[in-house]
Amino acid sequence: MPATRALVASQTGRVHAALGDKHQAEQYLGAADELLADGLGDHVPEWANYFDTVEHAGPMPTASC
Repeated sequence: MPATRALVASQTGRVHAALGDKHQAEQYLGAADELLADGLGDHVPEWANYFDTVEHAGPMPTASC
């Protein structure tokens, strides 16, 4: 389920970015980049159909301290 793994990695990276954890954000977002580069696979769950490279590359949250 590459699509699910890419979606979770992307969202986890965004959470870390919002929390100000740059290292973890880069790690998870990089993993999502790699998964997306390999393709989302043939069996994308219906609930994840919206997720693609455009969604992944959308605005990044910033930490507010």
